[in-house]
Amino acid sequence: MAKSKTEIQVTAVFDGELDATDVFVSLIAQKYSQRKDNISLAKTQDLGYNKDKVQQNRVPSGLCG
Repeated sequence: MAKSKTEIQVTAVFDGELDATDVFVSLIAQKYSQRKDNISLAKTQDLGYNKDKVQQNRVPSGLCG
């Protein structure tokens, strides 16, 4: 199985309080958290669209006259 290579281009300004590892970890976390939110939003909209639909596999109860 081939390994996928990810290239991330970053322009960062260090103020001296954090080291480079902390900065890059937070940047990568921000990038992937934004991607996850977009996927979740799409799934939420799909579920919301279908929430009022009548299920197709329901059998009539016979109470309707």
